[in-house]
Amino acid sequence: MERKEKLLQYLQKNPGWHTSQELAVEIGSSKRTIKNYISHLNNENNFIESSVRGYKYNADKLISPSSWS
Repeated sequence: MERKEKLLQYLQKNPGWHTSQELAVEIGSSKRTIKNYISHLNNENNFIESSVRGYKYNADKLISPSSWS
């Protein structure tokens, strides 16, 4: 399994906020790589939120009425 896919699955299965350091340890990569993966995943229409608390998967955006057009 590709690390980017592993990152997405981890975020989907573990709700809540996760720091880039935590994700880097979990996935086995650097914090910079995690940031790059998040950027790529969001460009592919995956919904990962970012804040000062870290990153989290937001499944609510998948069913939001504004995305029904």
